[in-house]
Amino acid sequence: TLRLKGNSSQSIFDLWRVLSKNKEIQAAVTLNGKDQSVIFTTTSVTEAEQKAIFKKGFKTLYDGKWHQLKILVSPQHVISFLDDELIQEITLHPVEPIYN
Repeated sequence: TLRLKGNSSQSIFDLWRVLSKNKEIQAAVTLNGKDQSVIFTTTSVTEAEQKAIFKKGFKTLYDGKWHQLKILVSPQHVISFLDDELIQEITLHPVEPIYN
């Protein structure tokens, strides 16, 4: 549950991030107030990382009111919810295991 007010509703920042010991992103959720999107970043077997960008349905997240954001991650999909409403499902490419 979060509320974005002031500059945070116009900024790009990680809501949370998991890094490996050598500082590589293993998983992250980034909020982009500039285009009112949510980005899930994770590992990839083909590239350094992959991003699932949720561009639709998140305008109200940036309205300064309280909202509940859920990101459900499985090995093949990432699904976003806002205030218990399904927003979008994105297929993931195969991921590298996450290490600490």
